[in-house]
Amino acid sequence: MDVVPITKCGSKLPEGCAEIICKGMFKEVQVQSLSQTDRCTVYNIYTVLLDKKLAELQGMGNDFVFGFIQSMDTEKDPRNLLLAFHCARTIILNFSLGPFVEEMFEVTSCYFPIDFTP
Repeated sequence: MDVVPITKCGSKLPEGCAEIICKGMFKEVQVQSLSQTDRCTVYNIYTVLLDKKLAELQGMGNDFVFGFIQSMDTEKDPRNLLLAFHCARTIILNFSLGPFVEEMFEVTSCYFPIDFTP
């Protein structure tokens, strides 16, 4: 049986899977306790799901926004921050932040100004 990484099959996921994946990650994964490479994988998963399953994630509403903010909080690696900022931009433009407006501001603004060349 071939296993295809979620980052390669985002649009082929059946309805409901994006929400299940995100809820599982929010509940079971302490992102900031992972290695840089594993945190990068988490941000890549968010990126693919936001790109391919945006409407489904929007259906999660504040649960998705809050979970993402917790995942991104205290990220230090510049490579991961580039991915996290890309996700944050998509979230800011496509979600109602509701009670998490200040938290989103705090989790992103603490990094500016940023100067990084990969």
